[in-house]
Amino acid sequence: KTINGLPSVQQWIPVSERLPITDDLVLIAYDIGNHETNYALGWHDGHEWNCWDNRIYIADEPIAWMPLPEPYKGGQ
Repeated sequence: KTINGLPSVQQWIPVSERLPITDDLVLIAYDIGNHETNYALGWHDGHEWNCWDNRIYIADEPIAWMPLPEPYKGGQ
């Protein structure tokens, strides 16, 4: 099964392979050091990464991203 042409089981896509479609909201993973990873909602505007929550500061570029799942629809 696919959702918008993507597999229904999402997998992380390294930013070194490709970037998301400009301005699409995605889940991003970024390294915070000491072998730890944090996650945030964000988007790439064609030039740089941005976060949904502007209180989050991404010191380094995200290392991977994945599309968000389809929104929940009650009763399914």
